Order: sequence, then structure tokens, then C-alpha cells
Amino acid sequence: MEAQTMAIKGTLLLWAWLVLLCGLCRANFRGKEFITVFMQNHVESVRADCKLFITGYYASTTVTVTVNKNTFRRVTPVGEGQTVTVQIPASVEMFGSRTFDSTILIQADKDISILSINSKPSSIATTVVYPVVKLGTIYYIVTPPGTHLGSYKEFAVIAGQAPTTVDIHVKVAVTFKGWIYAAGSKLTVALAPYQALQLQSFADLSGTKIESREHVAVLTGHSCVVQNTYCDQAVEQLLPVSSWGSTYIIPPLSLQAKFDIAYIVASQNTRIDYQSGPTRASRNILAGQVVEFQVRDSHPLYISASAGIQVLLFFTGAKKGKSTYDPFLINVPPITNYCQSYHIDGVKEFENHVLIIVKSSESSGITSDQKAKGKIRWRQIPGTEYSWGEYNFGRGISAHSIQHPSSPFGLLSFGGDDHSGYGSSGVCTYSNPTPSCSTVQCRKKERCQIVDGHPVCVAESESTCWAQGDPHYHTFDGRNFDFMGTCTYTIAKTCGSDSTLPSFSVKAKNDNRGNTRVSYVGYVTVEVYNVTISVVRYETGFVRVNDQRSRLPISVLEGQLRVYQSGGSVVIETDFSLRVSYNWGSSLVVKISSSFWESMCGLCGNYNGDARDDFATPAGALAANPVEFGKSWKVEDGDRFCWDDCHGECKSCSPELVGRYKAEPFCGWITKKSSGPFSRCHSVIDPKIYLDNCVYDLCMNDGLKEMLCQALTSYADTCRREGMAISDWRTPTGCCEYTQGDKEIIES
Repeated sequence: MEAQTMAIKGTLLLWAWLVLLCGLCRANFRGKEFITVFMQNHVESVRADCKLFITGYYASTTVTVTVNKNTFRRVTPVGEGQTVTVQIPASVEMFGSRTFDSTILIQADKDISILSINSKPSSIATTVVYPVVKLGTIYYIVTPPGTHLGSYKEFAVIAGQAPTTVDIHVKVAVTFKGWIYAAGSKLTVALAPYQALQLQSFADLSGTKIESREHVAVLTGHSCVVQNTYCDQAVEQLLPVSSWGSTYIIPPLSLQAKFDIAYIVASQNTRIDYQSGPTRASRNILAGQVVEFQVRDSHPLYISASAGIQVLLFFTGAKKGKSTYDPFLINVPPITNYCQSYHIDGVKEFENHVLIIVKSSESSGITSDQKAKGKIRWRQIPGTEYSWGEYNFGRGISAHSIQHPSSPFGLLSFGGDDHSGYGSSGVCTYSNPTPSCSTVQCRKKERCQIVDGHPVCVAESESTCWAQGDPHYHTFDGRNFDFMGTCTYTIAKTCGSDSTLPSFSVKAKNDNRGNTRVSYVGYVTVEVYNVTISVVRYETGFVRVNDQRSRLPISVLEGQLRVYQSGGSVVIETDFSLRVSYNWGSSLVVKISSSFWESMCGLCGNYNGDARDDFATPAGALAANPVEFGKSWKVEDGDRFCWDDCHGECKSCSPELVGRYKAEPFCGWITKKSSGPFSRCHSVIDPKIYLDNCVYDLCMNDGLKEMLCQALTSYADTCRREGMAISDWRTPTGCCEYTQGDKEIIES
């Protein structure tokens, strides 16, 4: 019986590889160099049958396979479209929690793709091997459940050509090389070139974070998982965090009478919106948290996340009629990996199925072998524009093509026979499908365009909010107001229901400088990507990153967050278009793209194009005046002596004094035409608000020359940011000596 089962499963594995080989290039599985290992499969007393299936894409490809610190070496030719099998010594199988010198290195002179097979009687596992160029440095482990006697949850980390140090942040207590590491501790392992480590545990290792100095390969799984049926090894190579997607659909498998499990992993604090059948909800996932969703019959699962997530499906095993299907573990592809054509090969003695996920309006365009498939029963996936349907190809060896002429769709193949089961995400027939914006849905103020061969949503425009001078505020929608509060206030932050937008906040602490009737921005805090950047007035060239004083420039999270000096200002810039600049003195500028349309709040307003409702409070009501509006956005900072209004009696300015300050010897320099230093900027930047602010500042400060120079600097900086040339204004205005804290901004 075991021999028969092995023969059937061997046929299954070859079939699975044939399904994969036609579309590996679409999933970027092709390459010239690969590394992998064989983790423990079931019991140690039974020798493993370890194989590599290697597929070529060009004529006369030469492939060399070696085992690290082993005499094994095979050189084999592979033809175009040909798949060859390379038998690997059984001694490479790894047992226990320690380091190993049994990494398999595969090198080719032209692109190939690889599937690894680890088989024992009644326990077989397979995984696609990713090329070295697709590896990364940060991974999160997922191990399926199971308490079969003598079996382990397990994962492996494999070093490439460069030696590396690997930090393993364990979620449960583990033993490695005889040493016990408590839950929550960090296990650090130094790996030599092409060395690997394997870590095993009876406890669930899910959520364990892997951080490496150099790129590594990571495999995860279970030596012999049992849920609803019998023991079977489950292994999958993981993709690094940098390759994760954000939107997934998981239809139920018809083989399953109970439920399967979808694992969702986040690398940062992430909000997910999900719908399972009629149930729709949201939840926040912490960095490193692994959550489970049951996938039941007639309850497809739709997931949309605010950041990249990892999704794996664990088929828990099922009994249907007289057949028993054993468990398996697969990566689920995001919607962005869907394509227009797939190749399917049926398996002898197996009942073969495909699940198709397609836009509901395009389902009639699905064909198989160039013929329409009328037998498919399409069912709407709640909360999406997609439907799913299942097609049974029946038993026996057969080859089929499934395609759509214009709309990308997703495909999962599955099936099996008694004590066997298989499942695989679909892969495309063509390596370079025509990119299409039909696969993405953009926000209100975004448009789709093809960038580097992929459809992406780009913002239609951007808007700027600023706080300058005493301070004067200008919202994203163009409303201007003055507010003299000296507490800490939320300037701008993400609000609303769009959980796919990155979250950030900008706060500012105002204070006085000699005149208690006015206030100035003195301390700015930007919180984004779980990093806090603080900037203090006069600390030119420095910022504080999570309370640590740091010299500029700074790059965080592999360039997702950059902090640098531009002219006399510090610039805090993210990869999603947020740009905050502060001149270490009195001018704060926040720029954001229209992707955040109707999703902002704070003193910068709600960014909806209507300046009339910019005074919205956190409760949603409209404040009667700037003081009430400012008070509503106050943030507790421990300063019990700050105030939200001008301290004491608010100072006023006579009409005569206003007229004097509007004249050329003072603020009139801003609006002077013809020979004026700013005249060429008037057509781009309306000088009126800057003139009014300048007059106000001089009134409040009894004509102080520093206030005039500061106001002129604000207009000059704004003109330069828009690329407008201005002539020398410091000399004729007498502002040459007032340069500290108001240096000109030269945009890089």
C-alpha cells in the first residue's frame, strides 16, 4: 500500500511541477543561481528521497548542482522547455536545531527554474525554489498546527555567498544547540557562506521574525502536520517582507467539508479590512502578529491591508466520500499577480480541479482550450467586484489552457486521491503579459498609469499647508487664519476610513519669544512608520529620532523615511509623498499628495477642496473662530502654563499704522511691482496674504525689524520652492544682518 501511495504521490509531484513550469517566469521564479535545503521530513529512521526538478528556458543550458562541504557535484544539460531530475543524497536532510553544512547550490549559465521534492512513504512535500536575486533580509515565520508524535514545527535560514549574522526574535521558548532561549528573546546566529540553520519546536513558531545582515533564503513548515486527516510534511519557501502584497482573495476549496486556515502576517502595525461571506469587519494587526481566519464552504475571504502582508493558506486535510486528502501549505498570490493565461496538466488517477477568481463583469470571457466554459457556476465574492468559480477537469492525464482575452484573473489548482492531496497557486503561461490598469482601483484624486511595466495609482496633484510668523496658518484648502496658542497642537494627521493609506501625524509646540501677545513654532514632531522625528528650534543640523539626538542626513527603513537639510531647513520626507520642512525658527510647511483627499484633519483642515469647513473639530463640529478651532486640536504635553489665546488683552493696530507698514519701506517690498525684488513671483504666488501677515507681525511687535525680515524671508522661500527667480532683496531692505534662522531655501 505504501509503495502504491508513493507512486501516486510521485506522479502528483511531477504534475505539480508541469503546472508550475509554464508560468514561473511570471512570478519571477527564474534565475541563474539558487540555494535551498531539505528540512526534516517525518521520522529520522526513514531515508528521504530528495530531488530537484530543473526546467530550462533556453537551448543548451548547463546546470551545476553542488552540496556545501560535500563531494556531491552534478553537471547536467537542460534544453528549452525541458525538465530534468537531479537526485540529491539523502544525507542532506537536516535533523535537530543547529547549523548545517548541507546547503544545495544550483548555478546555471542561462535562466532556469527549480522545484524541490522531499518524499518519504506517506509524507511528501514540495516547494518552488526562489532565485538568489529574489531573496531578502526580513522574514516572518508561519508554522501550521499539529501534535503528531515525533513531529516538529520548523524553519530554516540559508546563507548565500556572503557570511551573515541572523537575528531570530523567537515567539516561544526554543532550544538551539542545547541552549534554551526564552519567549521574546533574540537568538543570534553567525552563518558562514552557504551554511544553514534549522530550528524546530513542538510549540507554534508563527510570528518569529528573521533579520539578517545579508540576503538569505527562508523555508518554513512542519515535519509532519496533522489536522483533519493523516501526517504529511508541509514546506514552503517564504518571500521577504519587501515582496508582500496588500490585497488578496481566498476562495474555499470544495474538497473541504470543515474549514481551512488562512494565516495573515504583518511586518508593521497594519489595518486590514476583510470580508468572509456576509461578515465584513476591520481589525488592526500589530507588527509581527499572525492572525488566523477560517475559510469555510461558501465563505470566500477578501482581505485589503494598509501595508504589505503575507498570506498563506493551510489546507487542513479532508475526507470526502471514500477519499482522504492530506494537508498542504501554499503561498496565496495577491491580486496584483493575476494574469490572463494559465496552463494546466491533469494527473492520472486524480480528480483535478481549478478555482478561478475573475471580475464579475468579465466571467463570460473565461475559456478553456479556446472554448467557452458554460458549466462553471459563478458566485459573487462579497465586498469585491470579483466572482469565483470551480471547474472539474475529471480524472486522468490531460493538458488544458485557461485564458481571458483582456482581463487578468487568479487561479488555484487542487485535487487528489485517497491519502493524497495537492494544491498550488496558479502561474501564468506568458512571462510578459500586457500591463493593464483594469487590475487596480484608484482613489478619488488619483489616476492609474503604467510604471516600470506595472499599473500603479499616482496622485493627480498636491497641496501645501503652512504655519509661519506669529503664527499665521494656511490650510490645504486655502483658508488663512491667525492663532496665538502656545500649547502643542495637531497640525495634520491622517483621518477617515481609508485604511490603505499610510498613517502619519505632524504636531507643533508654539511658544513666545519676548512678546507674550504672539507665538511661534518652536518644536515639531512627525510620527510615521512607528518612528518619531522631533525638531527643536535653533538645533540646526540635528533632529531627534525616537528621543536620540542625531546629525543629518538620516535614512530609515531602507529609504522609506529620509531626513536631511535643504538650505536653512530640515526636510522630513517619506516614500508616499509626505514632505515636512521646518527652518528651525518660525516656518513650518507640510506638503501632501491628493492621494490623501478627504483623509486629513488638524489645523491644516480636512483637504476636501472646500475651505469653508476647514474649522472642523475632532468631534466633527465646526468651530466658531480660530481660538475654538485651535483649542480643539490641542495635544497634552505637560505644559500647564500654555494658553490658547493671546495672553492678556489682545493687541490691535490703528488704520494709520497699518497703512504705514503696508508701504515700501516696510512690507510694501513684497507687493512692489516692476523693479520690485519679488515682482516676477506675483503671477505664481499671490502676495496679498504675505503682505497681510507681514503687517500683522509688525503691528504685534511694534515694528521690529527682525519681524519684517522674517516676513520677507517667508515669501522668498515660497517663491523659490515654486522655482521662481527673485532678485536681491536683503540689501535694499536692510535685512543682510538678519540671517540666523531664516536662511534661503534652495530646493534640491
